[in-house]
Amino acid sequence: MAGPRSLAAVAAAALLGALLLAVTSAAMHGTSARPKCSVLTARDKILSSDIPQRVKDSVAGMNGGGVDQLICRDVTRDRRKDMTVLIASGGPAAVDAWVVFRNKKGRWKLALRRLRVYQASVRTTSKGNLIEVSAVLLKTDDKCCPTGGYDHRRFHWKKGKFVVARFWHTKSR
Repeated sequence: MAGPRSLAAVAAAALLGALLLAVTSAAMHGTSARPKCSVLTARDKILSSDIPQRVKDSVAGMNGGGVDQLICRDVTRDRRKDMTVLIASGGPAAVDAWVVFRNKKGRWKLALRRLRVYQASVRTTSKGNLIEVSAVLLKTDDKCCPTGGYDHRRFHWKKGKFVVARFWHTKSR
């Protein structure tokens, strides 16, 4: 007959084993409640997505490209950090693409792709909107030196997707 201490030990061991199995399973399947927002994760998600190969080549570091900036902040208003990734081409376009991955049930889901921008920058607002500023290259401009001013877009999360809430243009200084 087993005593109360041995029953407690068996129960504790079983509980510990079940917990270890759950943690290992979650790690293997990438289903943790807080997926990691990191440059390596961003590269992995982009490389395994259906984004065009030229962007994948840039994020992989070909021709001097790579992840230029990573913003880990809630921009979808669900109180979970999202992953905004700016991708440098390695050429005069500097940042020529950027994407947003949404944390959906512990997995990164592609929520926005901006694949044809020129010398772009992205920042977040206090309300979680994304502001893209992109240089305008005129036909007469050298690739290094756009003179067409800047296009600005404010992206807002609405009804499960990003929408352009505002667009404006400023002239070069």
